[in-house]
Amino acid sequence: MFKFLGLLLLIVISAFLILGVFLGRVIRTFGPTNKTKGNTRKKSNNYTPEPSQKKFSKNEGEYISYEEIKDDDE
Repeated sequence: MFKFLGLLLLIVISAFLILGVFLGRVIRTFGPTNKTKGNTRKKSNNYTPEPSQKKFSKNEGEYISYEEIKDDDE
């Protein structure tokens, strides 16, 4: 009988924990958006990436026929 009551208590505690986590997420989702925590900082969008220079040759991606390559090897 004590095993049954212990198992029942364990199931009830687990159900409350699962329900509490679920309700906590729902409340956090639909709750107020103003957070007054001290560690929240605004992100600055001042980052501007510098334009990169091309590092490819002028012939990069140019089509070369198979015969032209084949003739170079011989």
